[in-house]
Amino acid sequence: MGSEAVIKTVIWEDIIKIHVYPDHIFVLSSANAELVEDHTFEFEELKRLHAFMMELSEGHPLRLVTDTRDVYVKVSTTALKQIAKDDDMNATKIAEALVTTSLPNRLWINFYLNIARPKVPAKAFSNLEKAFEWLRSKNGIKDLSTSRTGTHM
Repeated sequence: MGSEAVIKTVIWEDIIKIHVYPDHIFVLSSANAELVEDHTFEFEELKRLHAFMMELSEGHPLRLVTDTRDVYVKVSTTALKQIAKDDDMNATKIAEALVTTSLPNRLWINFYLNIARPKVPAKAFSNLEKAFEWLRSKNGIKDLSTSRTGTHM
């Protein structure tokens, strides 16, 4: 990632900041830490966010990064299970990297990776540059029945 330029930055519903990088890498982070920390994300809301990103990408499949290093994020376990298995969302993701340095976020990330088991390649990182490197190694939509998940922290 290093000196790589952001193509576009957009704020979604005053709560999520989306940085768009080359190679259809979308980095989600907090636009307002107080709002994020007082909020629990549910499936329908995250589905709307995904649809918004698909508009931004003009239909190109996403390499998705959720960067929670600066904020505590709450996602319902029901939403995590639904996101992991949702065919519409997964059909438009190449892979997803989850970046955190905090234990509370690591707990829901581990639940998502190991219990909910997303259909697309997904991996946890503590470093954004390593997440970008891994995402760029993912060349396209994979067979959703054979994804692999893991942790790199």
